[in-house]
This record gives sequence, structure tokens and C-alpha cells, in this order.
Amino acid sequence: MTTRVLIALDDTSTSLYVAHEAVRLLAPMAQVEYLVINVSRFPIVWSDAASFGAVMPLNVLPSLPAVEEREAEARTRLAEHARLAGVPEPELLELTGDPATEICAAADKHAVDIIVIGAHNKNILLRLVDPSVAADVIKTSKRSVLVIPER
Repeated sequence: MTTRVLIALDDTSTSLYVAHEAVRLLAPMAQVEYLVINVSRFPIVWSDAASFGAVMPLNVLPSLPAVEEREAEARTRLAEHARLAGVPEPELLELTGDPATEICAAADKHAVDIIVIGAHNKNILLRLVDPSVAADVIKTSKRSVLVIPER
């Protein structure tokens, strides 16, 4: 039986460590497929042109060559991070949005068995400004979640 594993990767050394540890821990399993995901946060653009004064997000923005170029660079960077972490033959997924929401949605869409994510050692003040993605994934995911702390 094949085990499908989603590993959340970003540009931090903690993330690379987490991916490396996940591969090491799962190496004894016979068949493992890896999905490596990176989610970039994005600014939300709003319009107040909706009826009755409602504020609605603009879902459709024109595709700009600069945006496409950045997406290609991000995909290349993600492939390099996966290679550095020793993830064998990963499927790569580069998304934009709320990290916890996108990770959980991708896990469901790709029917993964386990989500692997890192936990940064943040103090209370830092968590107010930059909430824990790992905690949000644990709360909202229907999948098993393996959280690997920083070294």
C-alpha cells in the first residue's frame, strides 16, 4: 500500500530540517509518495463597488508577466528545497493564500495520508503578529498531522 505524504516547505532552515526528518522517519516504509507544498501569503484586494455597501474580495486579477515570472522562480526554489531536504521524486505544489487553509485543502484534494509540518519556537507576542500555521492545520485538518519542532 502506498502512503501519500504532504510536506509543507518554506524558505526557512527549520522547514528544510522538518522535510529531511520526515523523509528519514518514513524511509522504512515500502512505498511513499511525497507532495511538497509551499504557500505564499498574498495581499487581499477589496472593492467597495458591491451593492448595499458590502465589501467583497476581487477574485479575478489580470495575469501579469512579472507574476508568472515570480511563480516560475518560486517553483524552481521549491524544487531545490525539496532536493536539499532529500525528498525523493516529489510532486510540487506552489499555492497562494492562507497557508493553513491551502495546506488542508491540498491534503484533501490529493488524498494524502499524513501532513508533515514544522513548528517554530515563537513567543506569545510573535504568535499574535504571526499565528502558528501548524496549530491551525492541527485544528482544521481531517488528516493525520505530524508536527516536527525546530532543532
